[in-house]
Amino acid sequence: MFRELMVVIRIWGLLKPSCLPVYTATSDTQDSMSLLFRLLTKLWLCCREENHITEPDDTLIDECCLLPSQLLIPNIDWLPINDGIISKLQNKQLVRLQFGKAPGLVGHTVSSQFDAFVR
Repeated sequence: MFRELMVVIRIWGLLKPSCLPVYTATSDTQDSMSLLFRLLTKLWLCCREENHITEPDDTLIDECCLLPSQLLIPNIDWLPINDGIISKLQNKQLVRLQFGKAPGLVGHTVSSQFDAFVR
C-alpha cells in the first residue's frame, strides 16, 4: 500500500510541487522518490506471498543501511503549542471568561488580535 501511496504523491507532485515530501538528497543526480520506490518494491517482492516469505538479500539490506546517508529528513516540529483556552479546560484549571475581553492566560500577555473585539 505504501508503494501505491508513493505513486499518488509523485502524480500530485507533478501537478503541484508543494505536495512532494520535504527531504534533502546528498546527490543532485539521484531521484529520491524513485530510490525509495525501488527499495520498497524489492522488499515487497520478498514478502508478498504469505506462505513463502523469503529473507531480503544482502544487497537490499546494504542499500537500506546507506539510505540515511543519502537522504536527510528534516525534524517535524509541526505540533502546535498548547497555550489556548481548550488546553486550560482539559487540564481542569479554572478559566474565567468575560464577554468582550480577551481570555487571561497564565504566562501570556493579551495579544493584539483581540483589540478589535474589546473596542
